[in-house]
Amino acid sequence: MLIPLTVSVPDSLRPKKIIQAFVYGLIGSFVLAAYDLGVNIGFPPLYDIFSGIGIWGGVDGSVYFGVHRVQAAQTEPAHYAHYLAFAYAILDQADRKGLRVTYPRLLKAATTFFIFATLSLSGLIMFVGYLGMVVVVEWRERLLGKLFSLNFWALLPFLVLAGVSIAGVYGKGIAEYAYWIYGRMEDAITAIQLGLVKGSEASRARSATIFLEYWASQNWWGALIGEGYGNQSGWLIENFGHMEGTSFARGSVHNNFAYIGITTGIVGFFLYISNIFILYIKWSKIPISIFGVWLIGHFAMGYLTFYRFWWPLILSVAIFGVEDRADA
Repeated sequence: MLIPLTVSVPDSLRPKKIIQAFVYGLIGSFVLAAYDLGVNIGFPPLYDIFSGIGIWGGVDGSVYFGVHRVQAAQTEPAHYAHYLAFAYAILDQADRKGLRVTYPRLLKAATTFFIFATLSLSGLIMFVGYLGMVVVVEWRERLLGKLFSLNFWALLPFLVLAGVSIAGVYGKGIAEYAYWIYGRMEDAITAIQLGLVKGSEASRARSATIFLEYWASQNWWGALIGEGYGNQSGWLIENFGHMEGTSFARGSVHNNFAYIGITTGIVGFFLYISNIFILYIKWSKIPISIFGVWLIGHFAMGYLTFYRFWWPLILSVAIFGVEDRADA
């Protein structure tokens, strides 16, 4: 587990080959995601097909306002949304830094489409968070570059016309999607303010503050050292077991900062924050926007030693951490 955090990046790594393999995997996920969309017109869900032959079971799909959510064979739609948000950030930065990416605009457009198709609020927040950081960090290139680009102004009328046409045909569905996002955000805010948890996104929102409740409920020694690494389940079940259908009742949280705060207390929490700064210094070649969306990912995942959490940084080091990019 510690090897990726401590070893050096070998100069023999070829970013071009790594990106190529990554793109192949991303396209493969698009095929599965496109099939998920087909479920809305009558295709049998993937988990029904595979569980029927004994190689995939226990995976359940979900439907919002009559639409089957895209999850591309992952455990739940939010997991796929997180993967796509990280994938977009890596592809975008690789393209910006001159690393050869085949059809980057098409790949990013498909990634964006499937992020929305997952109907995952946490994935959407990570995606928008990345775009926001890009605007802040690269505002001269991203904003001023567009404003002074002849191609942008030449395409603008066509973009407006396309937007009006799409709104005319799919306006009702777009409005429903917007109201759905607003409703989930209301649930998340209510979860933080009143402690009422309803749905996965509200569980993620409440997870952001639950470690503060833990510290407040302990004596000074307990607050300092926590429950012990990985032992948060007992405290959560004891105090929130009555909240049926929530992650707390199952003994888990959807937030890595909360996970650290409960299991290792105040001391472990601030040591972990320090470790994040050390990682960024060690991996300073990672674009700050990718590192930033990884930090946002802390508020959506509650598994510190899980591949879904670390792969964006490890892959980014392999792509952006090599000095010699002659083959790019």
